[in-house]
Amino acid sequence: MDSYFHQVSQIGLKLVELLALALNLPEKYFEMSFENPIALLRLLHYSNEKSDPSNGVFSCGAHSDYGMITLLLVDSNSGLQILFKNKWISVPPKKGMFIVNLGDMLEWWTSGLFHSTVHRVICDGGYERYSIPFFFEPNYDTKIDCLEGCWRERNPKKYERVTMGKFLKMKYYETHKDFEPT
Repeated sequence: MDSYFHQVSQIGLKLVELLALALNLPEKYFEMSFENPIALLRLLHYSNEKSDPSNGVFSCGAHSDYGMITLLLVDSNSGLQILFKNKWISVPPKKGMFIVNLGDMLEWWTSGLFHSTVHRVICDGGYERYSIPFFFEPNYDTKIDCLEGCWRERNPKKYERVTMGKFLKMKYYETHKDFEPT
């Protein structure tokens, strides 16, 4: 796991450089924001209970990830779907490839120029699914404000300036605000 974590962290850093170039920023623009990134792996298990979207039964319901990018190493099991133009599209499983999901914080940072990837997991009932997403976020104290060039008169700044830590806390609160400890 340590070796995998290190390798996928390097991929994350390269993707952040590519995002900077896509935004017409210098390649190393985000370098200082990723000196001590919030990076973690989650070990997920989905049961083989058959999904029934019309009745609200999913292995994992529709959501977007909170941060900048999520990397997911693909195995041979299907089930991941992304929402594209209001239609659910199944992501074909191609073992050994990475899926890159853009997160809510990147949407915030680009004032909606880049959209977070809404996705869900469904199961046909024939197998259990395992997944190890890698969440790669800027340093806790990074200031997130609309990047230069991402806003203009037709696309004004949509969000306030915030730190990454405060942004994550805000997202956790939104997700769990109805939670009542027992």
